[in-house]
Amino acid sequence: MTMPFRIARAFLILLGALIAVAALAIDYLLPGTSPGLNLPQILAIAVGLAIAFLAWRLRIERLGKLSPARMARGILVVAIITGLTLLILELAMTAWGMPTYYPAQVDAEGDYEFVYWRFCDDLGCRMNYESVIALCDAGKLQQQGARRCKSNRQGYPDSHDFAADDALASQRVLAVGDSFTQGFTADIGSSFVETLEAAIPEAVVWNSAIFGTSTKHQLATFRHLAPQLRPQLSILGFFTNDFSGNAVPLNWEGLLHDYGDYAEVLPVYMSDRWGNVLTLPPELAYAYARLGIRPPASEIERLTGLTRLGTLFLRSLDLFAESARDRSWRGRVDLTRNYLRDMRDVAGAHGSQLLVIVIPRREDLQAPSEEHATAIALMEELALPYIRAIDYLVAADYARKPDGHWSNSGHQKIGKLLSECVSSFFAGADLGECPPVTVK
Repeated sequence: MTMPFRIARAFLILLGALIAVAALAIDYLLPGTSPGLNLPQILAIAVGLAIAFLAWRLRIERLGKLSPARMARGILVVAIITGLTLLILELAMTAWGMPTYYPAQVDAEGDYEFVYWRFCDDLGCRMNYESVIALCDAGKLQQQGARRCKSNRQGYPDSHDFAADDALASQRVLAVGDSFTQGFTADIGSSFVETLEAAIPEAVVWNSAIFGTSTKHQLATFRHLAPQLRPQLSILGFFTNDFSGNAVPLNWEGLLHDYGDYAEVLPVYMSDRWGNVLTLPPELAYAYARLGIRPPASEIERLTGLTRLGTLFLRSLDLFAESARDRSWRGRVDLTRNYLRDMRDVAGAHGSQLLVIVIPRREDLQAPSEEHATAIALMEELALPYIRAIDYLVAADYARKPDGHWSNSGHQKIGKLLSECVSSFFAGADLGECPPVTVK
């Protein structure tokens, strides 16, 4: 007889506590709110504490003596009070002007078209040459940097096609990586790969790096190119965001642009708060990207996020999910370790030595992050020769904020260090004999 009341009492205590805590922590749950308590918060805290206190004062043993009819009425009263309380709180937060998690309308309409101009599949990641040339000829990519318009016919960011005859050259180098290795923010001719190529003109240097990729995607590219090009030396640019990027599947990425002169790059896939990939129609992905918000994982979540109480609930989930993702760090490290090991083994199977450049964030120059320290530890664990770029860079070697890529000076510093080591390598010396390279 007393079990329903115990459940109702526990529920009311929990509800009251959650209302009070959410009201107290609203500054942390909602972006852009000003710190400090205000009247709506104080009222919500008071209501929550009152509900919890009154529920705690209920005497279960007395309620247990009630008749079934009176118990049913009691449960109904509890439900009505709970519903009215939630309604009042919702109305109060609405009157306060609290924003909802999701907008009532998401405008997916617009004068634009979707163009697949970069794609990833089992053969790796590359650009769609025809689309890139057409967009560049129309002036739709130059505003984001001339680098986006540099592509050979295979879709790699190189000035010459990857030809089978090049595999017969006596000195062959293949570069793989992301936007750093592709050369973002450096002038054409000034990236570290181009600096290497200019320093050793007798060598054939292929650049297969594509922005936005991680070790997982680069491994697919490497598996495809290494047997064809047979590089003696393979250079991997490893950036610390690869730890999170390696959890992203091989997928398409495209360009949404209007019919004027504006162009914007965005992925077709987006992730929910737990890191699960959501594949959306391009128009919807564009709409949410323009709003700067994460798309709902389901219609239920979207409807929840249209209410103020639901917004507090979803913001609380965001905080919990962030903590859960932190706890999954070890899983991301294990993934990355496996991809690095596979790349090392593929290189060895095709007679190539793998050299890794560990690329730091600007913030790492002041205090190396856990990601950067872990990357170094993985190189040593896997016995991969690597260059600690952090030892040679200063803040001025990075582009202006918010861009986090290297400037010309950063690229050229690393390019000159790399050139010395590559020249030494082709002269017959072991990579470990080049001072910038660490071999454990």
